[in-house]
Amino acid sequence: MFIGNLFRLPSAAGKIQDMVGELASRRSLLLLLPEWIDDNLVWEELKNELWRKDLWVEEISLEELPQNQPPLFSIMHELGWPQEDSGALPELPHILYLQVSEKLPPTVLKAWLELLAFWAKRSQSQEAPMSSTALCLFIRGDAVLSHIPSEDVRLAIYWWWGVPAAIEIHLLCRMANRKNELDLEQRWREEILPSLCANDWHLLEYLWDKIFLDLDELTQHLADYADFRNWNRKLIEDLGATQIAHRHGTLAAVNSLQPPKEYWGLWSQGLLLWTPEFGPELHIAAHVVLGDQTGVNNKFWRGQAKFILPIINQVRLDLYHYFRKRYGADWPLRWSAPEDQNELQALMENPMSVQWGYLCWCLNNVYQLNSDRRWLPLANEARTIRNDLSHNRPINYPYFRHFFMNKHKIML
Repeated sequence: MFIGNLFRLPSAAGKIQDMVGELASRRSLLLLLPEWIDDNLVWEELKNELWRKDLWVEEISLEELPQNQPPLFSIMHELGWPQEDSGALPELPHILYLQVSEKLPPTVLKAWLELLAFWAKRSQSQEAPMSSTALCLFIRGDAVLSHIPSEDVRLAIYWWWGVPAAIEIHLLCRMANRKNELDLEQRWREEILPSLCANDWHLLEYLWDKIFLDLDELTQHLADYADFRNWNRKLIEDLGATQIAHRHGTLAAVNSLQPPKEYWGLWSQGLLLWTPEFGPELHIAAHVVLGDQTGVNNKFWRGQAKFILPIINQVRLDLYHYFRKRYGADWPLRWSAPEDQNELQALMENPMSVQWGYLCWCLNNVYQLNSDRRWLPLANEARTIRNDLSHNRPINYPYFRHFFMNKHKIML
């Protein structure tokens, strides 16, 4: 549903172009991916961009190579490279992609990483036969995290980290809008889903039609999603999730290019996400597995607060102006006054600052407003929603929808 648009997003397209630049300059490349990212998906996009640059690209499946000989000999054989110095060298491709299989044991992957470092080191010499060819290797998960080579003049190391940004998840929602109109359902998706998903587009697709359910039902679906991803409490705790579960994006000095080393295990499993908007944070489904309802609610709340609080405030201003047309600008103080002196002073300086509590009290108690008491249910709903969100309590979509539909009845 969203894959077709993924590489149209600036962060994903930018990462692809950065990798194209590395390979085009004959700098070998290692891309590290969390287990939930399809390496074939990324490679197909990268390969197409390399072809657009008229670069010669070849692919070798490591699974099909003999496992009982050094990786360098396997490459030499596949490329028709003579093992004797006297032999003429064949023309070599610009980029050689080493396709990794999940069946390869970590020891074999480690050997290929060592080859990658060796190739990069030797290719620094213009006389070396490999100087005109860059190797490209994608590895998923945590199989080789303890064997990652160091970057080199001819070796670039990239991490799939922070792609896409939360605002781009918002954009994916807009691009997937088949109705081509911004009704309440679509706006709810665009505002709430990025807050829940961060940059997990699989979760975005999973929640697309579920996002309108109440919070309890959504929490259960998140638990089901965790089961689907094979996340359990022991795994999450063993990887150190409890240390960051309540930090909510406050990890200090986080590198936007790669995850913190102490949390590589969490990242590799897709449990640690990073976006420019929210920083590094634990996946919402992991909070569910840990029984951390506060962490779950926080992710619901931050999306709702950003979306709903401005609407609530606009309704307050709309009601003020409605009464202003009927009774004059000073109507909040014409027949009564709030008990709180700070609120009274604020109203004296600016009647538009009338707050929900006092506005509801006026509608309920000032007899001069009896003919406008029909607005009291709407005002009470708005006050309740505002109070809930002000105290970090998310609300259910059906309740907000009821309020949202009623607010249009205000006669301006």
